[in-house]
Amino acid sequence: GLPNSVRFVRAMTPRDGRLNAHTVDIDPATGLLYLQRYSSQPAPTAGPTFHHDPEDALGGGPNDGSVDIYTLADPENPAYLTTFNQNIYVHDMTARGGYCYVAEGTHNSYSIWDVRDPLHPARVIRWNVASGHFAHNIWPSPDGAYVVTTEEIPEGLPARIWQLNGASTPTAISQFKQGTGTPHNAIWLGNRIYFS
Repeated sequence: GLPNSVRFVRAMTPRDGRLNAHTVDIDPATGLLYLQRYSSQPAPTAGPTFHHDPEDALGGGPNDGSVDIYTLADPENPAYLTTFNQNIYVHDMTARGGYCYVAEGTHNSYSIWDVRDPLHPARVIRWNVASGHFAHNIWPSPDGAYVVTTEEIPEGLPARIWQLNGASTPTAISQFKQGTGTPHNAIWLGNRIYFS
């Protein structure tokens, strides 16, 4: 009924029983739902907070991140397919055109995964930014030839555009920001990039 009305369908608990997640995304090209998980492990009973957001510590340590994939063949009953990227912290991700783009937070890295066969995700490339930089967000250009990334920590870093080179390290081709603020999230639609 959208946009004129909305109907509650159901609530869903991920397969490991934990509700904690940061990002959910649907790849409109494939009809697959991607759920970024802080952890596929039980939450620690005590321990340090690994990032400025206290919720980040609820799902486990900095090595426990993962992404779950669900099919929306029946959109009112998502069905679990697989999990990938375990043992690397996952802060944020988006999926477009059969590829999943992952920002790996405290690992100061980004990765791109080929998920055209959703039961067998395969990492295409992982690359690092400077030590101590928090890899916060990544989004591809509509043609998949470039990505824009943001780094939340340290404050004041610019957004960057990278040219993708297949399995070789991407080439940083430009960086920019507005004023003194830190670009937080970037979404690339058409020939524009939208920032918060």
